[in-house]
Amino acid sequence: MTLDEIEELEMSFVHPNHLINERRGVRYYFGFSSEGSIVGASYGEDTSFIVIQRHQAGHVHGYPETRQRLIDRMRKYNPELLVRFLERFPT
Repeated sequence: MTLDEIEELEMSFVHPNHLINERRGVRYYFGFSSEGSIVGASYGEDTSFIVIQRHQAGHVHGYPETRQRLIDRMRKYNPELLVRFLERFPT
């Protein structure tokens, strides 16, 4: 894959309602594989979830994240999003 193709794939995960937090010109979103397939591994655990960093300058970077680490991050930065997340992904 080219860098442009990778960025396009990462951006396909970005949804305005999935904004976890914004800090120092970087927005953090969560995404997930729509088929529930594995997108990678985080801390030795296969996962279907991804965190996307979108920089104000336009750079985008995504990385796999475990469900629990997403929950911890949302609990800290966006409790309302956490409630919706747990409704959609109960386990």
